[in-house]
Amino acid sequence: MSDAKATQHYVRELPNTWWTSNSRYTVFFFRELSAIPVAVVVLLQLYLVYQLGQGPEAFGAALEILKSPASVAFHAVALVFVLLHTVTWFRLNAQIMEVRTGETAMNPNVMVVAEYAAWAVISAGIAYVIVA
Repeated sequence: MSDAKATQHYVRELPNTWWTSNSRYTVFFFRELSAIPVAVVVLLQLYLVYQLGQGPEAFGAALEILKSPASVAFHAVALVFVLLHTVTWFRLNAQIMEVRTGETAMNPNVMVVAEYAAWAVISAGIAYVIVA
């Protein structure tokens, strides 16, 4: 037997839509895909901070770009992806991290509720600072 034949392995062919066959795969796929719009939003925020440092005119021009219909549509899609990423992360975090008090492990649902509560409190605080 030659070396080439000895090192060959069977590779099962999968269609490009293999991830649609199971809802867990689909959620996982979109969660991983959500990293792209999240990264773009972070880069846009850094760009806005940079433009703010360049002066009021530069910052105003950057804000005008964000008012375009394409930008608004992108941010709407990005919001959906960020929410998906957050919700799946909270669920995953509660399954991975086991919080113990002595010999007793905390119920994972308590951890999820605590994460949502912290998220709501922090969001309300930021909204108060922005509005006030």
